[in-house]
Amino acid sequence: MLACALPVIAHAGLIRCDSRTITAQDLRRATVAARRAAGESKLASGARSVCMNPGRGRVWYEAIVEPQPDGSIVHPHIVCTRQTGPWSCEMSRDRNAVITVRHTYVTPDFTFKLPLDVGLEDARWLVSRAFELAPGLLHSQQCGWKPEAGRPDEGLAQAFTPGAFEPVESGWYEILHQEGDSLAVIVDGNGIVFTRAPGNGDWTFSCWSTWIVVA
Repeated sequence: MLACALPVIAHAGLIRCDSRTITAQDLRRATVAARRAAGESKLASGARSVCMNPGRGRVWYEAIVEPQPDGSIVHPHIVCTRQTGPWSCEMSRDRNAVITVRHTYVTPDFTFKLPLDVGLEDARWLVSRAFELAPGLLHSQQCGWKPEAGRPDEGLAQAFTPGAFEPVESGWYEILHQEGDSLAVIVDGNGIVFTRAPGNGDWTFSCWSTWIVVA
């Protein structure tokens, strides 16, 4: 899955699956390839999902989660595919961490997806700062914003409608890398971008935008 900042017109791709079953022999071959791709990570028992079509197939595996010293957790995933030949597998890693969101009179905990190379303390600060800034942001602070002729006051409008940048029990919470040394804090598709000063300096607000997920 890929997250993209708007303005973008995108359509989620659909994966055709004629069958959700796989022969025992084919599964053994896929599992051997998955173990090779996993390296030092250990596969969890069984395949997570199977998608087979004539002459090609796809199998998803989960590896055992890897708790990190900072309290975050890395989730390795392996995707194996084949055409008419042998299975080929690739591994990716997702990293999650529970971050307390200080908002109005409540301080709920939410699980954010984080880049592997972002320190948890930086992540916590960015999330906290994003929720502080969101209520006061203006349209004119949108990434790449340009005023429209005949609408001089548009830039003074509030960026997010009430409830648009609010913590909810189930939502999309993620920190994403952006161009340069920038990171975006995403809350249900609304994001606030921060840029870091050279030499691991302080994080400063850059702009806000809206993200969509493209399959």
